Amino acid sequence: HDLTVASWDYLQIGNWRLAHTCELCSYSHFSISSDTSMLTSQIFRNTGTLHPGPRSDYNGFDVGAYTGPTYSLSGDSVQFGNLAVQVRDWRIRQIDDTHLSVTHENGNVSRIYRSDGTLHGRVNSFSGYAAPLGEPKCAYLAESYLQIGDWRFSKYDATHLSVAHREGYTSAVYRTDGTVHTFKTRDFNGWTMPTEEALMGSADGCAPLDSPEPNVLQIGNHWKLAQMYDVNHFSFSARQQEGQQRNKAATAMIFRNTGSTHPGPRFDYNAWGEVPTYSVSPPRFGARTLEIDHWRIRQMDATHLSITHENGNVARIFRSDGTVHGNNPSFSGYATAALGDPTCAFLTKRFVQLGDWRLAEFDDQHLTVSHRDGKTSAIYSRSGNRSYGPRTDYNSWNFDSGDILQGSAEGCVSISSTSYFTSQSVTSTPEIVVKFSSDLAADIKGIEDLFKVYDGANAETELVITGASLKSGDPSTLQLALSSKPSSEVSYQVSTVGDVPTKDPLEIVPAGSVHDLTVASWDYLQIGNWRLAHTCELCSYSHFSISSDTSMLTSQIFRNTGTLHPGPRSDYNGFDVGAYTGPTYSLSGDSVQFGNLAVQVRDWRIRQIDDTHLSVTHENGNVSRIYRSDGTAHGKN
Repeated sequence: HDLTVASWDYLQIGNWRLAHTCELCSYSHFSISSDTSMLTSQIFRNTGTLHPGPRSDYNGFDVGAYTGPTYSLSGDSVQFGNLAVQVRDWRIRQIDDTHLSVTHENGNVSRIYRSDGTLHGRVNSFSGYAAPLGEPKCAYLAESYLQIGDWRFSKYDATHLSVAHREGYTSAVYRTDGTVHTFKTRDFNGWTMPTEEALMGSADGCAPLDSPEPNVLQIGNHWKLAQMYDVNHFSFSARQQEGQQRNKAATAMIFRNTGSTHPGPRFDYNAWGEVPTYSVSPPRFGARTLEIDHWRIRQMDATHLSITHENGNVARIFRSDGTVHGNNPSFSGYATAALGDPTCAFLTKRFVQLGDWRLAEFDDQHLTVSHRDGKTSAIYSRSGNRSYGPRTDYNSWNFDSGDILQGSAEGCVSISSTSYFTSQSVTSTPEIVVKFSSDLAADIKGIEDLFKVYDGANAETELVITGASLKSGDPSTLQLALSSKPSSEVSYQVSTVGDVPTKDPLEIVPAGSVHDLTVASWDYLQIGNWRLAHTCELCSYSHFSISSDTSMLTSQIFRNTGTLHPGPRSDYNGFDVGAYTGPTYSLSGDSVQFGNLAVQVRDWRIRQIDDTHLSVTHENGNVSRIYRSDGTAHGKN
């Protein structure tokens, strides 16, 4: 006898088999079974009936059993066709955009799966044999799933096989304990799994969705921002913890188009365990903005970041002081309709940056929302919990950016001001102060060669730059030393002739940036070797001090809280120009103004109140010191 090649009548998906069973039975049977406990979850009979498990017969792995899997001598018992697969005399076929059926060749339909997650019984008008099998088209077996058009039979994990539609609903879940779970759910959906190579059949001809782009942006390895279920819901969701079975991926926050928020921990609206919505456009970056279909995350100004639905409702506002706020339509990310060109809005492997804000995978367990100035507004955990600021930990602004995956870092850093001092200069070398919106790189060797200072009316007339230094305690301020003092009769400009690096390699000030040179003035009054000065530009409070250059000591500090801080001390000294707490300056050129029995230095005023009293007052109304004509001094009043 010639030796004939035979083939088993089953399809294997991991630890599951879809098999024709029991060769000698009076009826034809097709079953779904697992080898984990050698149990069968579902039997389809050619009478159109269903016989659910758990049961130990008709198992596609029980080769030696009477009711075990069958084989065919033709060698082609499993055939793929047009949105269909045939196993012996059974056919699984996508009938239309909504229905998948399991049919015997006699025309009896044992099961109909519908895309809304419901299940239906014997309706023979949904027969998979109504048309020829056809050539293989979008019907194939991969390592982890069987795909038939818009449907997947998927080995979801070690315990579950699911039947799910690509638009989000799962119609049936079969378990290795032999049970069947036929509840409508978005869980256990095999379309959350990555697409795999076809082992049998063909992946060609799979029709794209009318809206083919998933409304999802992944941050790091464990977080997704996604529009879920419909256009009205947006979520921050985490990948489930390693080693967990079923779908235990937690959602930390859901934002609704009503402007409300719905915190976790919860397990719905999760882009790792459930299928997101789709649209014609993938997530897009604009001007300090991320847009995901009907939602925008946008930096509104230097202080606020908002999450907004396109109807104008603002579901969340993060503020640079670390606080979090609710629906306030005046902070709508759609107040300016245009998305704009990608400007300081980009994705890296660890974070999304939108202007001065980062949404970052801080570590394996946390997603954080933090501001460039140092405050963290929100922390979301993979457990589904969340906590809010203000706080200074979990801030991602010390992360290296790495490569940009989407968007652009252009426009993240700019020159805020360029200024020089025409009078009251305390240095023997004239200099220009260049203020940036971000800290510069620590190594500034040769940075002076990246700038040009010239007459705005005649670019050939330049001032020679002899050196550069960072202001002490303020790496965002560059001091350019000049060989000669700028003329008060000339309007100068400062331009970059090369890309100026910052502490973040992705963020540069590009060559060709041009700024008018502004006249600035120091915020102090000098009386011999004494100065009454506004000090410490970057401090949280406003300070006004009395100090001398004799020993570089400060005798008195007035604070805008109305408190006094006496010396001797060496900080907040009006002569210590290079110090972090040294004197400040104003770009308006009129920081010192005299008035009626008064002088004002920046936001402080010394005034004779009446014939008896003189006070030192901050503009907020707090009086730090009262001097009386009888020689006594008094405090805040």
